[in-house]
Amino acid sequence: MTATPFTVKETDTVRFAAQLMLKHDMGFLPVLADTTTPRLAGVVTDRDITVRCVAGGMPLDSFVAAVMTKPPLATVTPDASMDEVAQMMERARVRRLPVLGARD
Repeated sequence: MTATPFTVKETDTVRFAAQLMLKHDMGFLPVLADTTTPRLAGVVTDRDITVRCVAGGMPLDSFVAAVMTKPPLATVTPDASMDEVAQMMERARVRRLPVLGARD
């Protein structure tokens, strides 16, 4: 779990998200509605960018909101056991999950 993950906003470009992923060697970013209220609006993965944007013929200057995975999202809390996390990932058929605290 990353305590302070890099994030993008819905209005950031797909190019910006991809560059952030490249720079920090990651394939998953939480997407915030805006920076004033850190509410999770969705997530964007390297696969979202590849399949929805690149293969779909969208310009890289499209907004992240156009390619991100939107709610309802599979999430866990920081106190979830490894078994709970593994079960949630299996049910949701994902390899990464946002970890949300009480205020998220």
